[in-house]
Amino acid sequence: MNTPVTKLIEAKQVNTVSVGPETTVFDAVGLMTQHRIGAVLVRDAAGAPAGIFSERDCFKKVLLAEKSPRQVKVGDVMTSDLVTTDADRSVEDCLAVMTDRHIRHLPVMKGREVIGLISMRDVVRHLVEERGQMIRNLEKYIGGAM
Repeated sequence: MNTPVTKLIEAKQVNTVSVGPETTVFDAVGLMTQHRIGAVLVRDAAGAPAGIFSERDCFKKVLLAEKSPRQVKVGDVMTSDLVTTDADRSVEDCLAVMTDRHIRHLPVMKGREVIGLISMRDVVRHLVEERGQMIRNLEKYIGGAM
């Protein structure tokens, strides 16, 4: 029940996709579409995390503002108040952070290094699988006890 979030990172088959702040929104959305993800990490020139750019950022800050995705840079519309979690946190703790902060994507850090990016979908999928296994084990136990 206290599964470390690193298990989710290991299970993902897509590495964390990142872009620079000078990347156009159009190109970032193209990468997101190609990788079937809802957000990309934005890294500064030194490779450190500078923010995150998500589908929500695109809709709210570009499309609804009637700006051109081909002209707007990700650095101008990304969420720069980056919420992260430590690699040793549990999946349940990450869910609480994501719920409390109203975010759908959470970078996972080991020290100063981003080791992965999890989504709300990743967390929910894991918890459903974990609960399903628990139910199957209880059914086997009850079935064997009768």
